[in-house]
Amino acid sequence: MAVPGGAQQSLSIVSPAPGQFILSYPSAFSRPWRIQASDDLVSWLYGPTVTMGNGAVQAAALTNIGERGFWRVNEFPADASYKATGGSFTVAAFSDETWIDVTRGYTMPVRIYAPAIGQSGAPYATIVLSHGLGGAIGAFDWLSAYLASHGYICVMIQHDDTRPDSRVERPKDVTFALDQLLGSPTNALLAGRVDAARIAHGGHSFGAFTTLAVLGARYHLSNDVASPIVSHPDARVKCGVALSPQGATTLGLFSGSWDLITRPSLTMHGTLDTAPGTSDPATRRQPYDEMPAGNKAHLTLADAVHSDFSDTGIAENANLYSQWYFPAMLAFLDAHLNDDATATAWLDALALTRLSSNVANLETK
Repeated sequence: MAVPGGAQQSLSIVSPAPGQFILSYPSAFSRPWRIQASDDLVSWLYGPTVTMGNGAVQAAALTNIGERGFWRVNEFPADASYKATGGSFTVAAFSDETWIDVTRGYTMPVRIYAPAIGQSGAPYATIVLSHGLGGAIGAFDWLSAYLASHGYICVMIQHDDTRPDSRVERPKDVTFALDQLLGSPTNALLAGRVDAARIAHGGHSFGAFTTLAVLGARYHLSNDVASPIVSHPDARVKCGVALSPQGATTLGLFSGSWDLITRPSLTMHGTLDTAPGTSDPATRRQPYDEMPAGNKAHLTLADAVHSDFSDTGIAENANLYSQWYFPAMLAFLDAHLNDDATATAWLDALALTRLSSNVANLETK
């Protein structure tokens, strides 16, 4: 059993029947515990539930149908919020500029948020952000300022959704933006400050589709299921955050669209999260459900609507939901771009679910 500080404690296990086991472990009061399973002592996956320690020996029922199985219990710190407010970095005034993709004949407006010049920490982890259908730069001003205060460069890019093949052009827009960021940018907020090894993409709605596309999602070229299946991954993107993605039958997606996504991803949806093309909010979690396990997380916001994942929702409802999904997103980025063990533990403990009184229900696999 893993406990804080690297100490180990003994577990006991009994088998009341073939393939069935009762695992008992001494729990610490007010500390959450979660069981991991493995069949090879290399890959470990968490079970879906967390148990809150009560200071006594607790037990869990386990099953195993393979020839062998291994389990371990991880104890996490007592629940506490994760960087719920702005960070220690002074944020520079945002910078708008235009990038021109000569090859495709596309002019791309961008907006940049970053830590102000002269602070430590460069080069910085960077996230490229994509707006929803028909949106524009400025869709994530609040989020970008929050992330920049915690040491991230945020680059909002604008997609032209009047293009008839926008579902194909959007991932190419991201690739072009990364070429610019990792080339020789002249903007002082970017020059020499972007860490090529720590790049993420995030997006809302059609932007969420874009995120999963650059992570490796496959989809039909058109809404005709007989049309070719295409994909446009970009390996430079280390992880992605998809706010309100689509399920199968929308934008050429199908069951199996996401089964090749092995990079870390965080998806989110609201229980009232409908929009044109999505009548059942529950279908927005289909990408998470179908992606292979390992470094995947999903956040469900009770009673949140589609616009609650952008500045529009913040303007209407203040921090009703952003107080939960901002820290979740930051913890995810910290964990997968910065190898932050504290962030990883906070996510794995599913602390957000309890801190929000189930308004924000976090799952990981």
